[in-house]
Amino acid sequence: MPQISPRDVEARALEIYNAHDLDAYEEVYASDIEVIGFGYRFTSVEQFKEVGRLYFASMPDITLSILFETYNDDYATIHWRMAGTLAQPMFGIEPGKTIDITGAYIDHIVDGKIVQRRAFWDSTGMLVQGGLITTPW
Repeated sequence: MPQISPRDVEARALEIYNAHDLDAYEEVYASDIEVIGFGYRFTSVEQFKEVGRLYFASMPDITLSILFETYNDDYATIHWRMAGTLAQPMFGIEPGKTIDITGAYIDHIVDGKIVQRRAFWDSTGMLVQGGLITTPW
């Protein structure tokens, strides 16, 4: 079986996300994936899919695009942009608000699957755009 490159895994993960295809998550994410972010940690693809369900239901037009990517052996660093308009409330943000934020992933990829993801994203920007907080500038 040919080795799948981390670049190919990340490209397929982006396709799956933008198609909102939760059934295809297992193609690129390990069943016991560890996803670590600010204040959260998931330890299974099923938990990770629940996050996808929330985002896809709340923002049916959500898309993810790659701004910059770099690869080092079995690691990928992805700087991304996420944009969408809320169709239902999410995190206290009311429908109709457009969210356009950036973030980054550091993914560890083993045998063609993402086994760990460290996620960093502009949650403050999301709250400002959602009208929940203001900034002094």
